Amino acid sequence: MSLVYLVTSGEYSDYGVDAVFSTREAAVAFAAEKAENRWNVRWVEVYPLDNPDGAGIRRPWSVELYYATGDLRDAVPESNWALDPIDREPWVGKRAYDVATMFRVTVLADTEEQAVKAANERRVQHKAMQIDTETLATP
Repeated sequence: MSLVYLVTSGEYSDYGVDAVFSTREAAVAFAAEKAENRWNVRWVEVYPLDNPDGAGIRRPWSVELYYATGDLRDAVPESNWALDPIDREPWVGKRAYDVATMFRVTVLADTEEQAVKAANERRVQHKAMQIDTETLATP
């Protein structure tokens, strides 16, 4: 299956494709070269050729879990095929209509089940890193 790598910039009505590449490396290099500052970011997106539904390709899923329990609140496939969603920082916080703290992260997965499992693994890692190291170091 063939893939194309698009370098994009902008948001909403300013969104556009800057260039198209046949390799990820070339797209990432071009995006880095054109990113003049942190406000002028270029994104690399990947799309399958002749496969509009993306069958057989891991895609990004946005998964939201209850932080304390890991129970699923929502899991939806993202509309674009952005690369490296694992590099995005997870969001942890409360929404106006929720009492419980939520954990939202983007992961690559083939199915919703795999996405939820990967998100829960990230949630557990995040919780483990929140341990107070001073408490652990106290004799």
